[in-house]
Amino acid sequence: MRAVWQFLDALHPTGTWDAQGYWHLNQQAQTNEGKQTWFAPLCHYGFVSIAGPDSGKFLQGQTSCDWKNITPSKASRGSYCNIKGRVQSNFLGGMLNENDVLLRMSEDLCDNFCTALAKYIVFSKAKMHNASEQWAAIGVVGPNAAALIANLFGTSPEQPLEAISSDNGMALQLDEQGQRFECWIPAAHIETLWSDLSEAADLRDTKAWEQLNIDAGIGEVCAATADLFLPQMLNMQLTGGVSFKKGCYTGQEVVARMEYRGKLKKRMYHASISDLSGQETEQSATLGAPVYKPGEDKAIGNIVSAVHNQTSLQILAVLNNEAAQAGEVCLSPESNISLTIKPLPYPVPE
Repeated sequence: MRAVWQFLDALHPTGTWDAQGYWHLNQQAQTNEGKQTWFAPLCHYGFVSIAGPDSGKFLQGQTSCDWKNITPSKASRGSYCNIKGRVQSNFLGGMLNENDVLLRMSEDLCDNFCTALAKYIVFSKAKMHNASEQWAAIGVVGPNAAALIANLFGTSPEQPLEAISSDNGMALQLDEQGQRFECWIPAAHIETLWSDLSEAADLRDTKAWEQLNIDAGIGEVCAATADLFLPQMLNMQLTGGVSFKKGCYTGQEVVARMEYRGKLKKRMYHASISDLSGQETEQSATLGAPVYKPGEDKAIGNIVSAVHNQTSLQILAVLNNEAAQAGEVCLSPESNISLTIKPLPYPVPE
């Protein structure tokens, strides 16, 4: 647990933390239970700060998104790949102002990201560091979310990935309906904003937010899944995380070749089990864990994200297309429980 989140233990001593960095709230301790608008601590996210007049230019040559289109009022999804085009980290990137960039990614990747890019940034007028102790992320969701954001920040975004900033930090709209927002809060303000949110909305734990990521088809890599997938395997070309017009960046040749000349044999799917029976099945659904065809020992993919809800399981997984489309997917070769493939909320090319 990072120091920026230590206040949670004092406010909710029955809360627990898991290996993914998720915070779990004792159900009996929830505040304002029954309200349609809720908020959750996104403790599994960390931040990398890149500050200086060359910050955008530097990232333009290293990441898959087009930083010419990213401004203090417009954020973007993106990724940093290795030379083989495999995603080492993917992120949501925003600009606090014309010079200062924040990248929000899995907290367990921030140090590796900084180390990997440190040898390149020395040639730029920019400085980079792991800012996970200076910033924290909170999700706000529901029909009154936009009004609540406006009360906290003075105004509210109105379009997907539109961003607004104030002394309280940055707020970004994630959906078309204006009911899902991510707030990036300076550590000095986190407890005050938490108190304000607690008076107006229900408190949920981190997995409630991750369930919305799964429903939205947004797959985020962590230390367990870094270097496993091309951006297209994570559907990032469909969710705005890859630009094929921006020019060169690390891994760009492989990514572009797959787009224009290759055949994508695996991509990310939303899958579920509605009757999860047995602890062994639950334990096998860990991030990065292999997924199989029934009766075959060779893996056909890997889990990207997973949320357990009592007896059910929801996952995002990169799967072999033929097996997924045939519905031949399970968590172990011996399992007699097949995963049900569910539709994603965005069009997926055949």
